Amino acid sequence: MTWGDAAAWREALLAWAHLLAILGWTVFLSSTAALARSEWLNAAALARLAVVHRIAMAAGAAALLTGLLRLLWGAKGAAHLLGQPLLWAKLALVAWMLASGWRSGRTLARWCAAHAAQGTLPEAAVVQ
Repeated sequence: MTWGDAAAWREALLAWAHLLAILGWTVFLSSTAALARSEWLNAAALARLAVVHRIAMAAGAAALLTGLLRLLWGAKGAAHLLGQPLLWAKLALVAWMLASGWRSGRTLARWCAAHAAQGTLPEAAVVQ
């Protein structure tokens, strides 16, 4: 790669952004799992859990977006990548993870709304 090779720089920056988004998603999903423990759940932890969940979902969306950008503008091209079965497996996994995150986000929003309205926290059995 030379300093003037724009295509190589674009591919390198897209790969870097994609990996950064995937690692960020992993970190914040792990943080969400660590915070969602019934033993530790209090008002402050619930608020923190909501923020961490939003960041995790944003990182997941960033991973999806940067992956699509790599598909469109990457060095290998869409024709090559769309023929790879592993890409379709990864896309199915990402879709499943984002759908699961959206569903857990709705549950978290209900918990936050109940806490704001009545000051209650979810039952320990529900958090598990």
